[in-house]
Amino acid sequence: MKKLRTNHITVLYENGALRQIKLGDTEILRMIYSAVRDRNWDTIEPKIEDELLEIGENSFDIKLKVCYQTNPIHFVAEYQISGEKNKIRFEMTGTAQSDFLKNRIGFCVLHPIRECAGKTATAIHSDGSTSEFLFPEYISPNQPVKNVRAMIWEAAPGITARMSFSGDIFEMEDQRNWTDASFKTYCTPLELPFPAEIRKGDTVLQVVELTIETEKNQKSPVNDFVFSWSDERISKLPELGTAISSRKETLTHGEIDLLGNLPFQHLRVEVKMNHPDFADVFGKAMREGKLLGWPLFVVLYLSENHSNEYQKFASFCRELNVKVSYLLMVGPNHLPFAEFDELSAQIRNDFPEILIGTGVNAYFAELNRTRPAIEKADFVSFTICPQVHVSDSATLVENLEAQAEVVSSAHVLFPGKPIYISPVSLKQRFNVVAITAEPEPEPGTLPSSVDPRQRTAFAAVWTLGSLKFLSQSGCRLISYYETVDWKGFIQGEFNPDCPEKFHAKANDIFPIYEAIKELSGFSQVIHSHSSHPLLFDGLVVKSELETKLFIFSFSTEELVVTLNTGLQPKEIRSLLYSTNPELSRDQLTLQAWDLMVIKFNT
Repeated sequence: MKKLRTNHITVLYENGALRQIKLGDTEILRMIYSAVRDRNWDTIEPKIEDELLEIGENSFDIKLKVCYQTNPIHFVAEYQISGEKNKIRFEMTGTAQSDFLKNRIGFCVLHPIRECAGKTATAIHSDGSTSEFLFPEYISPNQPVKNVRAMIWEAAPGITARMSFSGDIFEMEDQRNWTDASFKTYCTPLELPFPAEIRKGDTVLQVVELTIETEKNQKSPVNDFVFSWSDERISKLPELGTAISSRKETLTHGEIDLLGNLPFQHLRVEVKMNHPDFADVFGKAMREGKLLGWPLFVVLYLSENHSNEYQKFASFCRELNVKVSYLLMVGPNHLPFAEFDELSAQIRNDFPEILIGTGVNAYFAELNRTRPAIEKADFVSFTICPQVHVSDSATLVENLEAQAEVVSSAHVLFPGKPIYISPVSLKQRFNVVAITAEPEPEPGTLPSSVDPRQRTAFAAVWTLGSLKFLSQSGCRLISYYETVDWKGFIQGEFNPDCPEKFHAKANDIFPIYEAIKELSGFSQVIHSHSSHPLLFDGLVVKSELETKLFIFSFSTEELVVTLNTGLQPKEIRSLLYSTNPELSRDQLTLQAWDLMVIKFNT
């Protein structure tokens, strides 16, 4: 990333996008970028073909040419980004190089949660009229404001921001529905028909401009890196589990032995009773669960023929003595099962030991929109994926805080019910809103559900960050990823299908495995605070005998962090580097993407 500045504003530039636009230490906007999204809402990866940066001491001007191409879409845009004094301007001139269908082409402006949630703002509409709107405190299923030509809000006392839009009609959505840590102002309105046809030669012209006014001199950002915690706030460590692998081969004895070292208490499986392979899928999960000693978390898909489907499921469980701890009933389109109350009574009579839940096998957005009845449910469940909209590593780190937001909003929507997150995956497992079937991956490419970062240090530190935010918000159960292979904790005893893209080999143990293994024996999470959570963070867990700190870096640079704990460590080591770290005067040096484990006597 390149750090740019004007007389008043600092901003980071990366791959054609502006990030973390700040006045002093106040974040005004999280991001400005442009996106092309196809008829299934998939985001087309931009490829920069030409880029010219003119960076002055207090100004910048950037020109770039970007190509968005995947069959049948071919769209080329030229951008000019300029910043001077108290203004930033972002212009787009794009031309379609082919005929295609699109759901969206244009600018997206992301507003940060901490600085905006709960505040009122003013919208200026297309006809010149104005209205007040609220950045919602809890996650809204609907657009907070529509038909926006400009908006004005107070980012902090004495700091007023104005954002203007031209070239299309803009509106706002609450992106926390998909665990993005932002409110997004975007075009085109969702109430207009989509997908829309774009013809070769069609042009898209848009401009967005940010102006910041302040009444006082701003303090420079504080660059002291501090991590602290206090025993005054402690939460229970959620029950952890994982899902059966999508790999066709069943787990080997060697894989079973390795996975048995992880502190997991359930094995997740999706069972679709109207599919011909349901017995194979359920049977595989049953056998692997018995070998691992983990009971099953069953996501049971049911149709209008649910009575017969349930009887088939119940017979299977009785005949094979399947141990099921959790049963989440799901209806068509991964949404809440409509006949939950009726069928749950029968399940409780047949299997009184099973906890029965309602919810969705999809994102919080679908749960927030459907809001099922919960009186007879033991728990409410939904899924998390950090890259529904954008996939770069910095965005995934920024979005961690939104995981606490969805749990907090779920507690408000469903008071008194335990919140389960099952599963968490790095990539979308399937496209919930797709209107066409997902094509098979081309030779030499990864499936869309596979993230090559699964095998890297990034997955380890991101997962610990996820666990921190979900634990501290009161989540009761989390299923992370799959057992083995390219969505798992270890590669296992088989090579990946596409080693040229997923750089692992048989028997590789991923950093995420080593990180999660370190949680064994711990039952509590101490609430903690990072001064710069987008650069580093930590997770503090506690047992009767000791306290353990996982402190990890999201930075590509070395960081010196002060631990404000008042405790003397008894052991310190890096899980990722073969170095012997030391704690000097309560200061610790974190290398790029480092993960350190520090033990303290309780």
